[in-house]
Amino acid sequence: FGRRVVFDVHENVPGQFTTKDWLPRRIRRPLARLLGRLLRIAERRMDITLAEEGYRELFAQDHPVFPNYLQGDAPTPRDPDPTVGVVYLGDVTEARGLLPAVEAAAAAGVPTMTVMGRCKPEFQQRLLEAASRHGLQLRFRGFLDPSEALAIAAAGRLGLSPLLETPNYR
Repeated sequence: FGRRVVFDVHENVPGQFTTKDWLPRRIRRPLARLLGRLLRIAERRMDITLAEEGYRELFAQDHPVFPNYLQGDAPTPRDPDPTVGVVYLGDVTEARGLLPAVEAAAAAGVPTMTVMGRCKPEFQQRLLEAASRHGLQLRFRGFLDPSEALAIAAAGRLGLSPLLETPNYR
């Protein structure tokens, strides 16, 4: 309509659709290929910005990167708080590796794990059951204001980024 549009890319759009459990498996890869083509069309009609260097491979042309992480705003780390323990901050999903992370924390003898972020109730229940089986206290904090979440993370003993090897996170 003659208006300038900016598409701010924060995901590997084709890659993320290969792991969507609400899509039938047989259409995930064809849909991902179609989305890849649509990105190439979009770059001819829109201004593209990227949240990470790795998204450059999705496009034929070069586009500016505005990093998708904190730059100097992180709280100062504190002495670990045993009630916080190991920390995860982000969407709580299977593809982000939370089930193996819970099992690894328990196997390492970690007493407590704090999880902050959105989580479907069914998956939260699976994580709680896994933690209970292994004697791990799993504390769900839900979605928090970023400053509150970062303050809790700063008190953690260890931070986790247990992303599974999927096209979106590669």
